[in-house]
Amino acid sequence: MKTTIKKAALMIFAVGALTTASAQKVAHIHLDSLSNLMPETKVAKGVAEVYFNDLKKTVSSMEEEFQKKYNDYLQSEATMSDLVKKTKQEELQSLQTRIQDFNQQAQMDYQKKSAELTAPIMEKLKKQLKLLQKKTVINMF
Repeated sequence: MKTTIKKAALMIFAVGALTTASAQKVAHIHLDSLSNLMPETKVAKGVAEVYFNDLKKTVSSMEEEFQKKYNDYLQSEATMSDLVKKTKQEELQSLQTRIQDFNQQAQMDYQKKSAELTAPIMEKLKKQLKLLQKKTVINMF
């Protein structure tokens, strides 16, 4: 019985020692943090920012147009006939809807453009990490 217990203890110790000896080192890498260090990312962010600013200028000019038309409406509302008032109100409502639609579309276009610009950078980074992965085990986030 003592020899059986000794053999079992020796087996557990041997398995534990072998498991510890063959353990692999694991690194955790955040791709976004790593990509922010790359010069290509700074260029892509600059291009995306220029694109975003152009969209913002368009939205601003549309909002200025709306505000001008609204102010004109308020100034001459008292002298307008009901038909003209209704027409002007519909025109203002239509313009406001177009501004909102354009703003939503602009946000989606900006996100799409940003993704298009960063996709090749992320692919390049993933390829480089796969080369390293052959040597070690890397968990990518």
